[in-house]
Amino acid sequence: MVTIADIEAARARFHGSVFTSPFAYSETISKLCGNKVHFKLENLQMTGSFKERGALNKILSLSVDERRRGVIAASAGNHAQGVAYHATRNGVSATIVMPVATPLIKVTSTKGYGAKVVLHGVNYDEAYEEACRLSSAEDRVFVRSWSDKPTGWFQAFRKQPSGTIQVGDREIPVTGKLVRSARLRDAVTAAFGEKYPTKGSKKWVEGFAEPSRVLTTLEFVPR
Repeated sequence: MVTIADIEAARARFHGSVFTSPFAYSETISKLCGNKVHFKLENLQMTGSFKERGALNKILSLSVDERRRGVIAASAGNHAQGVAYHATRNGVSATIVMPVATPLIKVTSTKGYGAKVVLHGVNYDEAYEEACRLSSAEDRVFVRSWSDKPTGWFQAFRKQPSGTIQVGDREIPVTGKLVRSARLRDAVTAAFGEKYPTKGSKKWVEGFAEPSRVLTTLEFVPR
């Protein structure tokens, strides 16, 4: 189980290495939805996705020996680019196995970030199996896209049957969209007032920027 201490350590580990994306208000979408809608613009990350947080956290968690051995991943897109970009930035050799049918733009981008790309298989499962084989054959550290603890914390939350979402070692109730950047609490409060404040003090989630702030769970679109 991921703990609050784990998340705090990860935040400190890659502080300043990942862009804090804005939380932009969309007047057009707000009108269409009949509510005030903001978007967390993770497409502005260097690799165009939030997934580079998990990749970087894993890479920064490697031992000296693991860094020397290099890393490998299986992905058809965002995770591949995140691993490639941050491995190269940190002087770690990276190999990415991608399905043969992966769009050329993603293959080119991944190579451009400095990784060796191996095209294998007709789907992700076959690419994953080849990555596992190469990991063993070349003694590389496997960076999984979500099931590996240092990577997965920042890439997915587990939805619970009770209508809560698991974040670290806590369950947080959700009524719709979980606003995930504490730095933007002021924008949330301005839009919704104090109608939907969470109980307790802090809620820890991917991209947490300001520990002194409070996160809010909101209803995204009225039903």
